[in-house]
Amino acid sequence: MKNLPQPRKVPRQARSAQMVESIIEATARVLASHGYEGTNTNLIAEYAGVSVGSIYQYFPNKEALVVAVHDRHIRQVGEIVDKIMSECDGASLQTTVTTLVRAVLTAHMLQPQLHRVLIQDLPIFAPSCEQSPAIQGFFGQVKRMLSEWRDQIVPNNHDAASWIIMHIIKNLVHAAITDPPLNVAHSALYLEITNAVIGYLTVTPAPRTPAGPES
Repeated sequence: MKNLPQPRKVPRQARSAQMVESIIEATARVLASHGYEGTNTNLIAEYAGVSVGSIYQYFPNKEALVVAVHDRHIRQVGEIVDKIMSECDGASLQTTVTTLVRAVLTAHMLQPQLHRVLIQDLPIFAPSCEQSPAIQGFFGQVKRMLSEWRDQIVPNNHDAASWIIMHIIKNLVHAAITDPPLNVAHSALYLEITNAVIGYLTVTPAPRTPAGPES
């Protein structure tokens, strides 16, 4: 488990919680506009309309603010994915996977510049699966999908398959945002990502060729 910087304290009153949310939102805006090197607490305070002292009351340093932005970004993506996925109950495996990929891509396209900074420059501050309820929720959602369609898929180990699918989608969507191929529409990209997932789930692997005699 990563040892990520944590806030000094959690706000307990609505007014304090609103101020902390404003600070995290300001941090996201500064990161997207200025990058990590150009981000500092003075600029964040200016964007948030608070004093620098108010920031340090809740966050010990810039790194803790970046962790908070990462965590909020993951939660927001999870909420969008949950909302879109709720529309495909009872759908076919193809439709479900297509919807899942489209949901993840749609969520990440809402703040593409922030996403680029977080993924390309600051992955060290991203929470691991065990540290993020949102990532755990996505994993559980994929696993439930596999359980529902267990008679139509090849993998028997749904924990391993869920991990593989989650990383196929996450890594390819990240690449689509940060390093997209030239002259390829996002609609074509998410179709190909969908095909990659469907292929993994439904195509029976070729039998291994026996190794030849040792020379």
